[in-house]
Amino acid sequence: MAPVAESVVMFDVVEPLSRIGSNEVRQREQEWFRDFDGLIQVELRDLVVSADGNPSQHADQQPDSVAATSLQRICGQLSCSQLSVSEVWFEKVFGRPPDAKPMSGLVEWYHRGAAGLQLYEDRAHAGHGTLTLVVGRLSEERERLVRAGLTPGPIEVATTTTLVRMTDPDGNLIVLAQPGGRSAADARDPE
Repeated sequence: MAPVAESVVMFDVVEPLSRIGSNEVRQREQEWFRDFDGLIQVELRDLVVSADGNPSQHADQQPDSVAATSLQRICGQLSCSQLSVSEVWFEKVFGRPPDAKPMSGLVEWYHRGAAGLQLYEDRAHAGHGTLTLVVGRLSEERERLVRAGLTPGPIEVATTTTLVRMTDPDGNLIVLAQPGGRSAADARDPE
């Protein structure tokens, strides 16, 4: 709730249908989490972001405002030759089964409602993709993957990133990357 503006207005499906102010929203969120059982997903629609003043922006940064598009989610896609085999492998990577199976030959995992991975059975294109997953604790993630029976490569320390590479059953490259290079990694990962 820390980034929620004091003047936030939230519309709900239960009475009262609107909540005004971060205290009311915080109270409703506490009620909702306390009473909810199962996977929670949130979808933002028609988001409008405004800022007071004249925020400065570097040329290499993306704006914090919403683009003039109706884009709601970004899903990268990897092709596989045998979905049943690859699905089990990626369940180990994500630590859970897919979130959706929208059609035959396709499974999907979502991350925080705005991004995701589609795994699609397409033998002709299998093994030609790359998926990069940015993580916070690379050593712990690598160890978790080893315990799950996968074979991630060694930790590689570069100037601005520390990473681990591995391939899925079709040869698609899967990269786990942690921001921070030599100086950050030396303090955390003695490898």
